[in-house]
Amino acid sequence: MRARLERAVGAAMKGEETMQEVLQAIEDRLVEAGQAYAKREISLVTLTAIEAETKREQKAVRERIAQAQRLQALPAMTPEGLAEWWVDALLERRRELLALVLDRIIVKPATRAGQVQLDVDRLEFVWK
Repeated sequence: MRARLERAVGAAMKGEETMQEVLQAIEDRLVEAGQAYAKREISLVTLTAIEAETKREQKAVRERIAQAQRLQALPAMTPEGLAEWWVDALLERRRELLALVLDRIIVKPATRAGQVQLDVDRLEFVWK
């Protein structure tokens, strides 16, 4: 898990600046589309479609930037540092950390009916 986090943090530190450039390019495209509409080079339907697509792209890029910032805010990538951080971290931050390295958890069928306690053998972790 630590190796996965270290790779993610390294990529985030390199990628945040690039993502800012991508965000600016998307915004520039939207301005160009507005200018083309003002000159009657494109229709309102086309402008509306361009605007919807750029808004979707902007949202995705902003989410990646926010994720990069969260990654950079993580503690030292030592087991002790992560354990110390985990104790005081908000539930949302813990979820974000797990989402970085865990794709999903598969819960297998119960082997005994009516069992109240969690049977950890039923859980299968799928790592990214």
